[in-house]
Amino acid sequence: LSARLPRIAQASIEEWIQQVNTLLEQRVANTADGAKVCVIGRLEMPQKKFNTEMDMTNRRVEYIIPADFLRTDTSREKRQEYFDSLKCFSSESSTSASNNRRAQQERPDKETLVYLYELKKTMQRLTTQVEKLDENDKGAVMEKEFHTQKRKRQRHKQRERDQKQTQSDGKNPKEKEDLDPNEEGTKKNKSSNESRNILRRRRFHNFTPRLMAHEFLAYRRLDRVYHRATLRFPDIAGNRPFVSISLKGDLFLNGQCCRVIGLLLALVRGVIDPDIVDCIFDEQYPHLVPAPAVPSMGLFAGEASYMAWEGKAKLILLPRKCDRYEGGWRDDSTLDKITGWQQVMYKQLAEAWLQEGFCEETGGLISEKRWTEEVLEPWAEGARKQLQDYREWKAAQQKSDDASSTLNPTSDSSLVAAALLPSPESIDSTVPELFEKVLHYLREADTSGKWPTTTPKRQLVMISTQSDSSSGKGDKDEPDESSSAAQPTQSLTMAHMIAKSNTTKRSSAYSFAEGEGGASGSFSVGAMPGELCTQPKGNALFPELMKAAFELEIALCPDREPSSTIAINRNAQFRPHTDSGAGAGQSTSLIVGLGTYTGGELMVEGEKKDIRYKGVEFNGWKQRHWTMPFRGERYSLVWFTPKGCEGVRGIDLCS
Repeated sequence: LSARLPRIAQASIEEWIQQVNTLLEQRVANTADGAKVCVIGRLEMPQKKFNTEMDMTNRRVEYIIPADFLRTDTSREKRQEYFDSLKCFSSESSTSASNNRRAQQERPDKETLVYLYELKKTMQRLTTQVEKLDENDKGAVMEKEFHTQKRKRQRHKQRERDQKQTQSDGKNPKEKEDLDPNEEGTKKNKSSNESRNILRRRRFHNFTPRLMAHEFLAYRRLDRVYHRATLRFPDIAGNRPFVSISLKGDLFLNGQCCRVIGLLLALVRGVIDPDIVDCIFDEQYPHLVPAPAVPSMGLFAGEASYMAWEGKAKLILLPRKCDRYEGGWRDDSTLDKITGWQQVMYKQLAEAWLQEGFCEETGGLISEKRWTEEVLEPWAEGARKQLQDYREWKAAQQKSDDASSTLNPTSDSSLVAAALLPSPESIDSTVPELFEKVLHYLREADTSGKWPTTTPKRQLVMISTQSDSSSGKGDKDEPDESSSAAQPTQSLTMAHMIAKSNTTKRSSAYSFAEGEGGASGSFSVGAMPGELCTQPKGNALFPELMKAAFELEIALCPDREPSSTIAINRNAQFRPHTDSGAGAGQSTSLIVGLGTYTGGELMVEGEKKDIRYKGVEFNGWKQRHWTMPFRGERYSLVWFTPKGCEGVRGIDLCS
């Protein structure tokens, strides 16, 4: 599309804008989702390094939705009474209208004000909050220090730029001693720890179908969710109100806005208990609890803010009335065009919601009824079960915290599993004949001391537990230089901050021991993509295990094309993830569990699968999967063929 845009030099600004909008109308409006884009104006940036996406300070997205979605009233009378209680107010009046115009707006009754207040409090539960810094939260402390040092460096660079600018203007400013960016700055920064605050970001992995909790991009800021306007369109919708809900944050993930609105509606309508919010945002909870999504047709881009660049460019980049700079989006003509376009979009979105018509019995929208029956109610049924599991897990975690050492308050996943699962002694430990050979070689490799270390990338998707004190190296009374790196943690925030702030040497975010049957580990055998499919080191370390494992695949699935590679896992509990790296573009995976353990089922997109001595196929590249908590000795084998190893048979590599 960019290649087809008309050349700027060939036409005036107005002609260029008209040509671009004509092209956009032809190309974008015909897409499946019916998207609409309009160019209002054109601005030349003096700095070439400016990037409209990367340099955005924050952005706001609006969602236009019929008021039907906010209530579960089934009778016409109650529905109409609710509609009448919502008084219209425009988004314009909240920002640029005069006080006289605001005073003319009709004020809701007391009952409606209470309802709107509760709606506001529910919206605030979904946002990131500024909290007092807990000095015992190592992840929060590291994050605070990281951003404090970053701001100091930014201030130092700004002072240098100001000095250069002053000198270039011919002025002779008072000389000031340059401050080291690592030194303490203002007195405000020297305040006591008790007065330090931190903006607690949240992990929005349950609000997008792609990202997982361990991915840093999921660690986002949602500054505000608020009721921006109540609109009516008498010519197309009669007295039916439409509500504009705005979301403001630093960056929105694919599908995040629709799922935030969906969760808000579930809470407002009372189909799920409020503590589902804690469950969905809990980064330590090793399961997926996806939020319900509303249709995307209500989304509308609100605004984009470039506060840092407004000062650099001396331009108003967020359209508004402002006299600070002369240039930019501040003229009445541009603002009128934006307001006019918004009104057009509001009406078109309202028409889209009305297209399916109305229910004859209740007078409600068919679109609302269909979403409730097909999305909200099935989600709520499953979410209630997940919430109950979360409550049990949280109670077990609290017991684990109480049982753990006060020197290391991090919960041990083995203690959590012990509170949730029966003992391994309660199950039959008999090994089926088909698996005896492979299990023998797995146990032999486990006790050999040659088990390879897990790659840093794979460690990040594995749940960390406290290390066994008996496995520690050196005298307890003598400090170990590597003890800080080996300190286990379940906090993804702390893990990412360790990796992000590490400038001295390459290391993993996690160093840990896992499970009950010994330290965890994961390595591969067979072939890996690369020049002539380079073979992993595990092939030479455990040739008997490799051969027995590939033979087991053929025995389990005779009709399956033999795989090129096997991932071998020992006592490893994985977070929700999709396979990547060497597995990108891989074929359908086959997994089986071995050993004497309870729990440890494989979850694939929320569906529980028992893999103990049972082969299960799934698409590990596209389907999100993770491990349920377990107790005991647990091994798992995963057969797959990475992209680049097509046609390579791992069994043929066995000597």
